[in-house]
Amino acid sequence: MSPNTTARADLEKALEEIKRLRDQLQDENVVLREQIDHAFMFEEIVGTSSGLQGVLARLMKVAPTDSSVLVSGEMELVRNWSPAPSITEPCTRC
Repeated sequence: MSPNTTARADLEKALEEIKRLRDQLQDENVVLREQIDHAFMFEEIVGTSSGLQGVLARLMKVAPTDSSVLVSGEMELVRNWSPAPSITEPCTRC
């Protein structure tokens, strides 16, 4: 083989490796974005009770679908503890 043929073969091999690594990186990026979306799906919901965790677990199963879900149950109250006058309102984050 001539030096040019060897160099060309090396370049083609390197290009294939770059393409393979790019594809792998894109796949990993998609997986990581899905994990982030999953982890922060309910970030605004405050609460650690086992009942709430059960509801969130069920919602995570349905979340990727186009289904509508009605969540019903007891409504808890949350109190605004700021220095301003306290306001009691339905808890949308419980």
